[in-house]
Amino acid sequence: MTLRVAVVGTGYMGRNHARVVKSLSDSMPVTLSSLVDVDVERARRVAEMYGGRVYASVDDMLGEEVPDAAIIAVPTRFHVEVALKLLERGVEYLLVEKPVATSSMEAERILEAAGPRRAERIMVGHIERFNPVVKHLIRSLGKGILGRVISSNARRVGPYTPRIRDTGVVLDLATHEIDLARLIFEAEPIEVYARTYRVVNEHYEDAAHLILKFPEGSAAIEVNRVTPYKERRLLLTGTKAVAHLNYIEQSLRIYNAEWEMVSAAPREEPLMREDAAFLEAAVNGGRVPVTLLDGLKAVIVAEKALESAATGRVVEISFQHP
Repeated sequence: MTLRVAVVGTGYMGRNHARVVKSLSDSMPVTLSSLVDVDVERARRVAEMYGGRVYASVDDMLGEEVPDAAIIAVPTRFHVEVALKLLERGVEYLLVEKPVATSSMEAERILEAAGPRRAERIMVGHIERFNPVVKHLIRSLGKGILGRVISSNARRVGPYTPRIRDTGVVLDLATHEIDLARLIFEAEPIEVYARTYRVVNEHYEDAAHLILKFPEGSAAIEVNRVTPYKERRLLLTGTKAVAHLNYIEQSLRIYNAEWEMVSAAPREEPLMREDAAFLEAAVNGGRVPVTLLDGLKAVIVAEKALESAATGRVVEISFQHP
């Protein structure tokens, strides 16, 4: 049986998801069945390249066909509306672009609608988890090469991006690093202190600094859309070694007092790996690797960071879900 996949939203990310699904259909039992966008002409241009029937709305699509899986790549403010419609019609697998929603309350609505079984079939697009050097770093941590991680320092900055209009940098950029910090420390953050700034954007913060406290160690995160060049770096300090990771160059170097280790991980497109993992889970009826709960927790931490910035205080973090 061939898995029918819909892509909802054919802007920058949706177009790339369509390309990747089409590419993966050569090696997996999947097909790009439909493309949905209010800009029908844009969707048609994508369909001309990668295939799929074109619809102007999710309602139009569901009136004609119900896909087996869907990738939601619409603006963040529409994530919950689209997800709820697809879940109501019985779509089993969803990949929702990051952040999963504009608020934890919206993410909770998706979680409630999904129920326990389908909650593990809703994936959130925390794409850096699928960066080859991040995978290599996590394996190195598991082997104890760095010892116990004391601190992490992430810098995710770049120029203004007009296509991101409905979230600030804390939800849009910092959630990448929040998610990875949870993996690195193998724990949930318990406190956050943050400062935010508006430099260009009139409605949302476009620069922020966060400090997350974990039971053992801390994570510092700098994000902005005001730096004139794009930079994506992570520095970890452990009791045995330090690690320097460059997300863009997909390079990882680990140093101790005696040697330097350089990652030999081959360069791969993270989006290709992400979509392949999602579709593999859908084909096999399994659990997705980055769950709705992971996405919800990243949003909760982001909300607490914004609360800290608004009040000037350290804010405690707690989660209702394990």
